[in-house]
Amino acid sequence: MQQFRGIYAALAKRKIAKLRGVPLEESSAKAKEQEKKELEEARGRKRSEGEARGGEGAPRSRIPQARAEAKAETEARAKRDAEEKAKREAEFAKREADLRKRVAEAESKPAARRRLASMRR
Repeated sequence: MQQFRGIYAALAKRKIAKLRGVPLEESSAKAKEQEKKELEEARGRKRSEGEARGGEGAPRSRIPQARAEAKAETEARAKRDAEEKAKREAEFAKREADLRKRVAEAESKPAARRRLASMRR
């Protein structure tokens, strides 16, 4: 902020406040009027988009469809995650069984028994 002076500082403050979503502390009528104009333009765009899609009722009728799609996507993701988890657990169990088998084989060899016995003392 120190690099800006005068009007640029005011513009920078407004821009930062707008990006942060913080209400402007400026009480200037011009700034409030500009915000009001921007808000009206945004509302007008939403209305024209709604009419282009098929009237005012179109977005409301799509809400249940969107919810159903979101629910289906969530369920699919949960199923995929469960499958991945089961796969990881099966792989882990396989590795663990393989390790136990190798340990048992190593303990059954005579040289390994002596080494293990000396370690246990």
